[in-house]
Amino acid sequence: MKKTTNPLANGPLWAVWGLATAFVLLRFGLSPTGGQTNDSFFYLKTATQLLRGEPLAVRMPNMGIDLEFNSLWPLGYPLSIALLGFLTRLPAWQAAVAVALCCMAGVALLLHRYWKQQAWVLALVLCLQYKIFSFVWSEGLFMLVELAYCHALYAAFRKPEIGWKQALGLVMLGFGLYFVRYAGFVAVLPPALLALFFFFWKKDRRKAAVFSGVSAGVGMLIGAYFLLNHYLSGVAWGGERFVYTEPLTSWLGLLGRGLFNEGLLIRDYDFTARPDYAAGAGLLLQLFVFGRILKAYRGHQVPPQQQALLWFYVGGGLIQLLTPAVLRKFSPFDDLDLRLLGPATFFLLLAGLGYLSSSPVRWKSIEKWVILLIITSLLAGLLPKHWIHVYGYTRYFFS
Repeated sequence: MKKTTNPLANGPLWAVWGLATAFVLLRFGLSPTGGQTNDSFFYLKTATQLLRGEPLAVRMPNMGIDLEFNSLWPLGYPLSIALLGFLTRLPAWQAAVAVALCCMAGVALLLHRYWKQQAWVLALVLCLQYKIFSFVWSEGLFMLVELAYCHALYAAFRKPEIGWKQALGLVMLGFGLYFVRYAGFVAVLPPALLALFFFFWKKDRRKAAVFSGVSAGVGMLIGAYFLLNHYLSGVAWGGERFVYTEPLTSWLGLLGRGLFNEGLLIRDYDFTARPDYAAGAGLLLQLFVFGRILKAYRGHQVPPQQQALLWFYVGGGLIQLLTPAVLRKFSPFDDLDLRLLGPATFFLLLAGLGYLSSSPVRWKSIEKWVILLIITSLLAGLLPKHWIHVYGYTRYFFS
């Protein structure tokens, strides 16, 4: 990794961003709902209330929701929509689309900060994960903040001394994860693990104390927000969330299907119909490309100066994988699919692409095959979720 220069001069990086952006806009335009799901209604309603200066009450008797303050989800994502809407005079939905594109640009800038000329390779993650950004969801902003948090923790990890400004920045980024999604409470874990690492492995009690303080600071801010929720709405997180879910065997099936589809980079398998030829064809192409990669990178070792950051990506991916998987066993808030597992896949793909970019010579030998996979994935994301399976019947809505 080299020192950064002007990020706007990194042509290949912005070409990748432009490609991903074009397909995000295509999906927004082709989607019958404009990329909106049930949760999107609440995000846009709250953003509109903020823009109009109205109370943030949520009253939907048909759904059993009557809150004086919207504690269903944290305010970070609706606030970003409202802020961009205020600055651009765009209505809430258009501002949400702009937020998605800005988040993708933010990811590109963060990658340039550490990877410079290699950044465009890692930015291919935007093409592989572009479906997440094509919904009015908080996950796109969440992935931007989690990448910023990961990079900030890595920078602190490498520095001999951590100043109070840097520590405060870590606390605010950690709380920012929670402020975008309640699942971001896991932000207390990485600095706590780093504190244990420096205390027991490196015998550096000073840095261990700083990371412990960061973890505690994030935890206190999260606790304060829960108390604010309870004070304003009467409930800490919008209502009853931890209830009986499906049996363990059913949960394992959900997790297995979710992990399987997250591993499919071209098209998810539709388990509601048999057989799914489109997903099968995508899997064959992916296996072919992976075979070429394994052959080209046999015996390759990542340069030492890049290894640590790649391990930070892997660690972030594992944390983001375990958190929703475990929570989903106790709270049936959503299926274990793109939305819940996407942030984990985002980090693991960054680690894989960083590994590939670490050898320019080897990368050149498989570059065309990876780009073929990327283009196929982008095009497959425009196809209907349910393709023609039986009797020529097609349902047109996206995966």
